[in-house]
Order: sequence, then structure tokens, then C-alpha cells
Amino acid sequence: MTITVAVVGCGRWGSVHLASLAEMKSSGQVDRVIACDVDETALNNVIHADATYSSVDEMVGAEQPNLAIIATPNPTHYPLGMALLKNDLNLLIEKPFAPNPDAAATLIQEAINSGCTVSSGHLLRHHPGFQQAKHILLSGEIGETTQAKYIRKTVRSKPSWMGVVEGLASHGIDALDYFFPQQFEFSSPHVIEQGTDHLHLEIRPSLRTTSSLTKGCIEVAWGAEKEERTLQMIGTKGNVEVDFGQHQTISVNGEQRLLNNQTTPLIAQIQTALHRKEMSVELSQSLINTTMNVAMTKTALSLGK
Repeated sequence: MTITVAVVGCGRWGSVHLASLAEMKSSGQVDRVIACDVDETALNNVIHADATYSSVDEMVGAEQPNLAIIATPNPTHYPLGMALLKNDLNLLIEKPFAPNPDAAATLIQEAINSGCTVSSGHLLRHHPGFQQAKHILLSGEIGETTQAKYIRKTVRSKPSWMGVVEGLASHGIDALDYFFPQQFEFSSPHVIEQGTDHLHLEIRPSLRTTSSLTKGCIEVAWGAEKEERTLQMIGTKGNVEVDFGQHQTISVNGEQRLLNNQTTPLIAQIQTALHRKEMSVELSQSLINTTMNVAMTKTALSLGK
């Protein structure tokens, strides 16, 4: 069987997907890569594709890819997702997955009705460091986790059309739910610092949680002096830290350990989406949770909570 993957949207992040797919093609994991963009300049700059299309209608009329990756501007994710699901395509939708929880639920239900799968672009769930860190937490090696801190700062300037929550903080919000599902309360974050290009939040545990968690922190910024990508979790017996700017090592109690799996998170994410057979309850719930938590955080910040 020929495995074909389509990338819809060939801008900055779409081009990264295309480069990863070219790597997967060279190793025999993918047979054909196709690209689609309404922007002629963007399409002309594509170098890692076997075929290109200037519209989604043209693409679905000529192709039936095993997976379509939506990497278009944020407001188009939901309508494009619905349109492609109605054409029976499995999807990987870049963040934001949907504009609100109701839209997320509609996408999920459409995927189920169509016999397709749909997943989101929160790729850190697929980072080998995150996955190994979760195993360490579950093993009890660092005891009961009391604090978690996510930091993502970039030297890149803030895109004019993107907010700091959906652009940067959403990965931290998703990370907290990945490690501690439904254990944090995002409706009333404590704002330590806030600006148009930076945000520092402290998230309190949910009243429902029975764990030892005392707080979660999310600190993100555009226009920083240097790149920072870390997730630290402190437990009663030690700590674990992931530098997710690389995928070779993890730090446990200050000791560097080699990661068991060193696949790039983007390739791992594509592999998972490509070979997913059905919408699981766990996947559906995680998509709803993150969409809801991002929405609650944005609402709380807009109300000055």
C-alpha cells in the first residue's frame, strides 16, 4: 500500500512538517508527500513534495492521502478540518485544534461519524523526554509530585496575528494536562506577569485532586534574549527536568540520562497520527480538555482574574 501524507498550508510550520516528511520518506516510512496552499509564492517555495495543489478542492479531487496535516492560519483550522473530515481524511490539525470546546467536540464527532481520526498539534506529548518523564513520575522515583514548571521563551518576535496564550502558553497548558489530567484549575490562574508578548502564570490544583500538587507554573515569552525550553517537576524524593529543545537526554536529580527513544517529537507525532486506527476515549478527552483549558485561561486573563 502506498502511504501518502498531505500538508495543507506551506508557511513556516508547514515547511517544517514537509521537511520531517521528507526525512520519513527517505527512511521508507512514507511513500508520497503532497503539498497544498492557496498562496502561489508559498507553493512555489515547496521543495519536499511529489505533487502540489493550489486548493483543497483540487487536492481531494485528485488524491486520497492517508493523513492530511492542517498547518494553515489559525482561524481556518476548524472549517478546513470539518471539510476534510467530510472527505473521509484522517487529520492532524495544528494548534489551536478548535476555537472553543463545542467546536472541538464537533470535530471529534465528525471524525467518529466518518470513521476517521483527528488529533492536535501539541507535539510535546510526543517528545521522548516528556514520555520518559511521565514514566519516571508513574514509577514513583521522585516521590509525589508537588510542583511543575513549564518555560518556553524564544528570540523570535511575536507574530502580529497570534496571542501569547494560543501561540506559546497553550503548549504548557497541554503539558500540565498530559502529566496531570484534570488536576489543575485553569479558570482562575494567578498572574505573576503579563504583556502582549509574555506571560507568567501560576495555576492552582483543582479542588477535585487528591494528589500532593501545590502549583503549576507557565512562563512564556517572545522576543527573549535566548531560547529556553524546559519542563521541571519537583517531587518529595527528587526532581526531573526535560530540556525539550533537544531529544537525547533527560535530567533526573541532576543526573543526565540518555532517552530510550530519540525520535524527533514532530516525526513521532506524525507517525502516531498516521497509524492511529480509531478515536479513543483518552484522545478525545485530551483534545476537549486542552481546548477548554486554553479557553478558560484566555477568558480569565481578559476578565483580569
